[in-house]
Amino acid sequence: RPSWATPKRVWLRRHGSPELRADARAGRLRLLHSADLLATRLAGTRVATDWSHALKTGYDLDALTWPDAVLEDLGVPLAILPEVVRPGTELGRLGAAAAAQTGLRPGAAGVAGLTDGCAAQVSANALVPGAWDSVLGTTLVLKGVTERRLDDPDGAVYSHRHPDGGWLPGGASNTGAGALERAFPATDRGRLEMAAGRHEPSSGLAWPLVSRGERFP
Repeated sequence: RPSWATPKRVWLRRHGSPELRADARAGRLRLLHSADLLATRLAGTRVATDWSHALKTGYDLDALTWPDAVLEDLGVPLAILPEVVRPGTELGRLGAAAAAQTGLRPGAAGVAGLTDGCAAQVSANALVPGAWDSVLGTTLVLKGVTERRLDDPDGAVYSHRHPDGGWLPGGASNTGAGALERAFPATDRGRLEMAAGRHEPSSGLAWPLVSRGERFP
């Protein structure tokens, strides 16, 4: 999708500053996801990324490798790509500088994580085939567990790889609680929730979108 990292990376290669492009060609740049940046700061050294974050950067979850030929065709320097590991793999230990800044114990282990939707699925313990988890936040996310990868030709449903085998198919909807801020700005949410409870079950029907378009109807 255009919002994923690979199109953004290609755009930067084509439109970034000459210095940025030169650094990429010379191997002086490294691609970091937000989680990688945080883990690098905590460990005090460069760390690997996990295959959950790397999915949207073009990582091949079937072959468990970067698709070098595809990325080279797009003009992406392979030297900027990080090593990719299974979520749950130890990445490093908390460095002294980060321990002093955070108050955490020096030497504490840091492990590779997952993207937010997958992390919510883990916290809900929806981890065996047939289990599904729905999270309502700014958007609505639906994720499940299957033994085989599900293919959706429209791309609305896509699969992360399960750290312990199998797949985590799911999708996100633009409908969600983000519409509440638009409809009821600066409102006491607790009071609003109690008032809404007096009208349940409701016969009302709403499609709470804050902008045009819906990615997972």
